[in-house]
Amino acid sequence: MVARWVDIFGKSNVTLLIVNEAQPTFLFDEINKFLNLPTGSLNAAPSGSNRSLTMEEISLLLELNRQFPKERVWDEYEVFVRAGYIRHLTDHVPPAADKARLLTLQWAVDKANELGKVIQKELLGTGGTYTLTNTSNAITTLAGSTGTVSFVENSGFTIGTVNTVGLTTTGNTTLS
Repeated sequence: MVARWVDIFGKSNVTLLIVNEAQPTFLFDEINKFLNLPTGSLNAAPSGSNRSLTMEEISLLLELNRQFPKERVWDEYEVFVRAGYIRHLTDHVPPAADKARLLTLQWAVDKANELGKVIQKELLGTGGTYTLTNTSNAITTLAGSTGTVSFVENSGFTIGTVNTVGLTTTGNTTLS
């Protein structure tokens, strides 16, 4: 995916940030730094939770979808169902602890993590900027040819071969 963005927008116009959900301000902090803005200039808009629906809520939503008038347009569905019913549920109604929730299947989580690690390991794109400063990175070998790299790996790593041999950068490089 990153390679496709580089092909479309140009290597000097793509910056990759790997976000850690345990650090909710990370993305905004990095964008503030990238744009040379004072810390805290850009912040997340307050919103409700991003929780999974319970099975009962999903059943209710399915019935609502069946009953929603088919002659209505998508914009009305967005207003009444997505921004209305679902947003109200997830933002204002805490689920009972004993209710089953729809969760992402473990194989899908594992595959996403596997793909993310491959993308993190090989940094490509002349002029690209990579900020991989999440302290929970689990990368043992780093390689690539790119612009600027800022990388943190607390359990140790080597500069080696992924598909590219070694690490070559044309900009600032910080490895720790």
